[in-house]
Amino acid sequence: MKNPFSPEYRHISIIAFISFLVIYSSSFISGYGYFIDEFYYIACANNPAFGYVDHPPFAPLFLTAYKFIFGESLYAIRFIPALTASVTVFLTGIITKQFGGNKISQTIASFCVFVSPLFATLGSFYSMNVFEPMFCTIVFYLFIKMINEKNPVIWIYIGILFGLLLLNKHTAGLFIVFVIISMVITEHRKLLFTKYFVYSVVITTLIFLPNIIWQIKSGFPSLEFYITNITRKNIPMPAIEYLIFNVFAYNPFVFLLSITGAVFLIYVSYKHL
Repeated sequence: MKNPFSPEYRHISIIAFISFLVIYSSSFISGYGYFIDEFYYIACANNPAFGYVDHPPFAPLFLTAYKFIFGESLYAIRFIPALTASVTVFLTGIITKQFGGNKISQTIASFCVFVSPLFATLGSFYSMNVFEPMFCTIVFYLFIKMINEKNPVIWIYIGILFGLLLLNKHTAGLFIVFVIISMVITEHRKLLFTKYFVYSVVITTLIFLPNIIWQIKSGFPSLEFYITNITRKNIPMPAIEYLIFNVFAYNPFVFLLSITGAVFLIYVSYKHL
């Protein structure tokens, strides 16, 4: 990818910068102070480990290093989620360009991510959820780049991202599985049969290994936590209610546009079979 500040990407950079300013500044408007989860992540960061009961170690360990340099003031901590959100906005435009979208399409795609209420909320306070959208978006970018360039070496970078995703959130494993399945069921499966894919698996495993060892030594507390959450904490939601929630969480306009885009891509792919 070229310099993000080059004229070619200026329109996307502007939207990403505006999204950073809006999300970062709006996170202080209420005057509420630290969100309850932020106190918890600060406590985890003050007690660094390779695992915690309810989440992997990436977000706390990152905060440990970050606050050592920049402190743990609200202004310092809120900078990270706003920054990761703006990076995701920018990369969305880049991915649209990779799909052949013009500047208008790139601008609309980036703007849609920016105006999603759920996305803006996640970008307004520190948690492990601020890293997941950015990591997933980078993975999508790398996958499209690998397919377009037919360059299996990119598997190495994808392996690093997969490792960080798992080290940040265990449920990211589902994302990884479905990404691999999407490769298997398409003509691009040949990219799996290379030594670089094997390297990618090894790299992912090595990055995630510290948490695996911690889980084994601790008796798999995270697994127990997740099972308890499902059976005793989370409230079941009817399918239609869940759908309506997501429509408004992602913005009805954005949701409709996303569905339209997905249908179009499926139609184009089917047409070329």
